Amino acid sequence: MNSSSLKNVHCSLEPEEGSSIRTVLLEHKEETPVGRTPECLIDDVRVSRVQVILSADFSREEVTIKRIGRNPSFLNGSCMVKDKEYTAQNNNILELVENGYKYRVKFSKSVECASPPKEAKLNIVHETQSPPLKKMKPRELSPPQNRENGIEWIETRKALLLCKYGPVNYQIQNIRSQNELFQVAAFDLDGTIIKTKSGKVHPKGPTDWMLWNDKVPLALKKLHNNGYLIVVISNQASLKYHANINPFKSKVDAILEHLDVPMIVMISTDEDFFRKPAPGMWFYLRAVVLGGAECSMEKSFFVGDAAGRVAKWKPGKTKDFSNSDRLFANNIKLDFKTPEAFFLGETEGQYSEPEFIPWDYSVSHDFDDMFGDLRSSSPEVIVMVGLPASGKSTFVKTHLVPKGYVSINRDTLGTTAKCEKLLKECLSSRKKVVVDNTNLDLETRRKIINICQQYNIVPRCFLMDSTFQRCQHNNKFRVIKGGDHAVITPMVMRASLSKFLVPKIEEGFLDIVRVPFIPNFKDDEDRKLYNYHLLVPK
Repeated sequence: MNSSSLKNVHCSLEPEEGSSIRTVLLEHKEETPVGRTPECLIDDVRVSRVQVILSADFSREEVTIKRIGRNPSFLNGSCMVKDKEYTAQNNNILELVENGYKYRVKFSKSVECASPPKEAKLNIVHETQSPPLKKMKPRELSPPQNRENGIEWIETRKALLLCKYGPVNYQIQNIRSQNELFQVAAFDLDGTIIKTKSGKVHPKGPTDWMLWNDKVPLALKKLHNNGYLIVVISNQASLKYHANINPFKSKVDAILEHLDVPMIVMISTDEDFFRKPAPGMWFYLRAVVLGGAECSMEKSFFVGDAAGRVAKWKPGKTKDFSNSDRLFANNIKLDFKTPEAFFLGETEGQYSEPEFIPWDYSVSHDFDDMFGDLRSSSPEVIVMVGLPASGKSTFVKTHLVPKGYVSINRDTLGTTAKCEKLLKECLSSRKKVVVDNTNLDLETRRKIINICQQYNIVPRCFLMDSTFQRCQHNNKFRVIKGGDHAVITPMVMRASLSKFLVPKIEEGFLDIVRVPFIPNFKDDEDRKLYNYHLLVPK
């Protein structure tokens, strides 16, 4: 199978029907850990944080599975030996622990479609500034193809679904004629417009829904009559694991027909800039759907249930699963309301401020003064220690390589053996060296220290002072920007955290220096993007 054919192959672990766990997407020849993590929706202590590690081979349509967890996992009913690799094929059953968390290995192929037309570039700036988006000719969406129910699904860019509901002659631009600026009433979907009929957190299927409250339709009709453009803005990242999204579209169709109020529905289906709290869907709404038109930020608002409310914010209520809706509104400077406050007139419940603030970082630092003499001609070894996306490689390239240090990096060289070989060659030549790998565990660092001792050198340790949330944010920023950095999945990030042991002088280091995180932005647009809340807090 050639590389172009592989692009149309998909592999996933599909949970058994009725299960509350999440589908896991596997990439070609990339290791994916599965275990007790928020991403997998598993909190059972029988399951280790990294229970198994999987790697799919799309060309052979096989998945290699290695059990890491302390409790037995099962493949097709047979117990898996710890640290031994097993091969699974299409429709094989993986059970993480006995009598729990069953997945079916699924390989599928998609038909390659023509790329959608290019769209306007979305500039990324705060809404408090003058409108930065390139003005476009006002765009009136074409009449719905289905004239009976007035529903039209509109082809957009990847990872974004867009749907319009309204009468045949309904034009979005007509709303603007009533007001100089668009007034947008935006809503989350799950937990705000609808909830599950079954009472479960996650719907059992496309028909498992009911209105969040009987007051929802009347409130939406009133907004429409008052000249508001109603927009539903929802995260549905699980859709990226499904080859067929028509059942979800049918669910949205049924909701729209039941509400019977003209509106726009925008659905994010991936972990990119469109996923709340990142403001991508709002920018797309303004730039493309509204043709670059301005919105009244004073009169527009967003309603969502992911508000960061604490436990018992109301008698009998648990804490909110996230505060992504509140942070989304904060990113775009919109007034935020909870469903209880907007639909029922209740007071806002107590909520927690976000623990992580993207823009809370140093802007400059005198590294030479902090790190001592980095210009010495004597051979020296610096061992970098830091989680993925902690900023260590940027620090090495910016501050150490210009001072004559040879950077040794496994991503560049390919294997640990090649890194060790180059380290020995550099020390034999009395060169200054920086080992630019994560070096998270004691054993990895011990190997480097042992090599240094052979050349009578006591290495220094530079520990990246970046929190786990900072690293997650940096990784999300990289994903949005694209480029040369490898994409690190949330599960891989958590697996790295589980391996991390804080280095100590007793390991054999001369000293341990904490390196503050200081971002290096290409331009002001990058800085503005970085300063947005981009993560979905857990």
